[in-house]
Amino acid sequence: MLYIKRLDNPSRELLMGADKSLVSEHVLVTISRLGFRLSYQPKPKAEWESFPPQEITEEERLRSPCFCAMADDQMVGVARVTAGSYLWGRITDLRVDPAFRRIGAGKALLDACEAWAVEQGHVGLSVQTGDNNPIACQFLEHCGFTLGGMDRMAMSQLPGERDKPIANRPCLLIFYRKAR
Repeated sequence: MLYIKRLDNPSRELLMGADKSLVSEHVLVTISRLGFRLSYQPKPKAEWESFPPQEITEEERLRSPCFCAMADDQMVGVARVTAGSYLWGRITDLRVDPAFRRIGAGKALLDACEAWAVEQGHVGLSVQTGDNNPIACQFLEHCGFTLGGMDRMAMSQLPGERDKPIANRPCLLIFYRKAR
């Protein structure tokens, strides 16, 4: 049975692992007068990509809740939410064990984060991910998030990205979902 549990003081080690996924698509962002539209194009060859969680300060870690998805007393997912800017709660970490995806764990974690954000007076949630993570983009779209913005420079100076041509550097995508 799947349930969500709030951790009051999770250890830092629990939240710092990277998520590895087999990525087989490119995310294509189209900008028009009506806003952004995402589409997905197959890659010539699937590649394993690592997606570390966003860094947060020790103060944020102590102030912001961490929710865990549990299946039969085994932790299968984790989400962390903080008070973001402009009245949006900000998801800083969201990961689900690949063996437990597609059973509602990620959606349940987002709903728990949204409930906390609403309690704090926020209008909804924001999530940042890269255009190099199509799995996250598709999941967020499926959960009712809308692409609200992008930042071409945010990830451009990360180690390993500086040496790539500008067109090949990942782009930061910012998704939003108004509370229901």
